[in-house]
Amino acid sequence: MRVAVMRAAADGRRTAAHLAARGHAAVLAPVLTIVATGACLRPETTGGLIFTSVQAPRVLTTHADRAALLDLPCWCVGPQTAAAARTAGFKRIHVGEGDAASLARAILATGADTRWTLAAGRDRKPTLERALSSAGLALTVVEVYAAEAATPWTSAIVTDLATASAALHFSARSASLAVDFAATAGLADRFRAWSHVCLSDDVASVLRDAGVMDVRPASHPDEPSLLALLGSRAVV
Repeated sequence: MRVAVMRAAADGRRTAAHLAARGHAAVLAPVLTIVATGACLRPETTGGLIFTSVQAPRVLTTHADRAALLDLPCWCVGPQTAAAARTAGFKRIHVGEGDAASLARAILATGADTRWTLAAGRDRKPTLERALSSAGLALTVVEVYAAEAATPWTSAIVTDLATASAALHFSARSASLAVDFAATAGLADRFRAWSHVCLSDDVASVLRDAGVMDVRPASHPDEPSLLALLGSRAVV
């Protein structure tokens, strides 16, 4: 199966390798560009970091206070974010179950009197920060990256997309941009005819609102669960 991968370019390449291992071919169609905001994050004013995306620990590798930040404990929403934090050099890593609600419960269960900093993206769901703040946790939110719209698809990407029969979507924002990019490229009808596999119900709802009929959310919000919906088969 030829599968359109619609996320940031670097993430798309990693997903392409995982698709190939399952016998699928990726059609890379980036819709996002990840940009560090340069926001000030002071290690001396926080007792721990919270990451809900792989992007946050990655952009902090170029932070001016990187060495001090790496000494802080960090809570990661799931295994993939934890792996990104480990690669970035963080060592005191706690791993959640893959979603913001369970991460909030886990942090609150520690009972620690910690001043937490959520290193976040500009476009995000407020589930975690609302849960922590409403419970009285001292929380600071620092937007360390922005997921900006990528440049429009080239003619070569549009041609490749004509061979796809399915698409992967990892966030509501990337799904919304994919709908817009497909319309701009003249692929709206073909896009709606594909099978669309999504990380969560929130992502799926964006596509359903756009008139897509074949939309399947993963059973758990992680890439292995997402790819499992495609199965394993030879490229056709």
